[in-house]
Amino acid sequence: MAQRPLKDTGIAYVLAIFLGGFGAHNFYVRNTAPAVIQLVLTVLGIVTSLVFIGAVLLFAVLIWVIVDLFLIPGYVRNANARINAGYI
Repeated sequence: MAQRPLKDTGIAYVLAIFLGGFGAHNFYVRNTAPAVIQLVLTVLGIVTSLVFIGAVLLFAVLIWVIVDLFLIPGYVRNANARINAGYI
C-alpha cells in the first residue's frame, strides 16, 4: 500500500504566495536555514523601511520568493523523500 506524501505542493504554493516573505513555505518543507534568512531579511526590511535600505531588502526577498515559486515542486519532492526515508 502506497503511503500518501505528508507535504503537499498546493499548500506550499499558498504559503509562498501569501506568506513567502516570512519563509513560511520553506518552514513547511523543513528548509529551516533559508526560511530563517527570509524571515530575518523581511523583518529587517520592514523595520528599516523608512530609509532606502529597507526597500532593497524587501525587493531582494521578493525576487527570492519568485524564484522559490519555480523551485517548490522540487522542495516538496525532497521533503517527501526525506519523510519516506525516515529522516523527518
